[in-house]
Amino acid sequence: MKRAAIAGLAVVWSTAAAQQRPEIHLAPASNIEFGADFTALLGMRELPDGRLLLSQRGEPGLAVADFRDGSLRPIGRKGKGPGEYELAYAIIALGGDSTLVCDFAYRWLILVGARVVQTVSPGDSAVRAITYACPLGADGTGRMLTRDFRPRRNSAENDSVDLAIVDRPTGRKTHVGSLRLHPPRTGAPQSVEVGGGVGFRVVPLDVAEEGLLFRDGWMGVARIQPYRVDWRTPEGEWIRGRPLPFHAIPFTERERRAYARGRRGVASAPVWPRDIPPFDKGPGALLPTPEGLLAVRRVPSADAPETRVDLVDRTGTLRRVIVLGVRERILGFGARSVYVVRVDADDLEYVRRHPWPRDVGLSPTGNLDRRSGGAR
Repeated sequence: MKRAAIAGLAVVWSTAAAQQRPEIHLAPASNIEFGADFTALLGMRELPDGRLLLSQRGEPGLAVADFRDGSLRPIGRKGKGPGEYELAYAIIALGGDSTLVCDFAYRWLILVGARVVQTVSPGDSAVRAITYACPLGADGTGRMLTRDFRPRRNSAENDSVDLAIVDRPTGRKTHVGSLRLHPPRTGAPQSVEVGGGVGFRVVPLDVAEEGLLFRDGWMGVARIQPYRVDWRTPEGEWIRGRPLPFHAIPFTERERRAYARGRRGVASAPVWPRDIPPFDKGPGALLPTPEGLLAVRRVPSADAPETRVDLVDRTGTLRRVIVLGVRERILGFGARSVYVVRVDADDLEYVRRHPWPRDVGLSPTGNLDRRSGGAR
């Protein structure tokens, strides 16, 4: 296990726009960096004892990391039997120290601590109720969030999908809102033959609106036009966020080359979004912070290649912006830490643990009553 010095977390205030976009930067510290040569880390959860559950596309696909001694211990193994998995990806905190791990085989592993205690089959009512068998977060009562592609009433609604809360014990769905699927494109996806069937070419950054259910029952939804974050309280009240700072940048050839740098097969894509979307997609695009803020990963541009993450409170107000290096991203948050992935020149990934500042005033509701702080 390799060890290296990493950066801690310090608050640095910008000048002209300090009141609108105060930034959080990294500063030198003395913690360790996990040098386990990870490949494509997908999910994480910090356990109450400080250990870290990790999933990745490589081996081991599911493991527990201990920053105290630098150890990395596999959990289960790849396979189709009980306690096994084909591809473990999303890791979702349930009540207490229980964790749900989504498997690419459309089933779940339930863990207590770092031990698999149950394999939930594809035939389970809750698994069948969740689109792609992987929820968009869960709360402490057993409810889960999902997209629901139920039949639309007319063709004008085909650009959106329903949001639904799923009761885990029964699989019963309650529709609570909707998400817009796609921003404007420069063309239409082209059909291609895939494995003897017909599929569609992947559109780079074909970002859809996305939701995340927090453990306390709040739900955050990142919207595209205008870029904002809406919230739904546990009681079912929607709070509409104000537009967040965003300047649309056309996806020119220069921007395409900048985005495709280091991403295999992307440069030749025949279809692109018309503009760079306001936020990213994929693992870690939306994350919950310890205070209940929504962390939204922005999309870099040719002139601003750094990784930036907006922290939005429950009035829909931008509170801080985390700034990371060009080949860095946030993997997730712990109770007092933020975990950052660094990607080296060989595309190998390393995990760093930074202390999370507790003195920057990041209350989830911005010290405003939720019924008056952005619902109009």
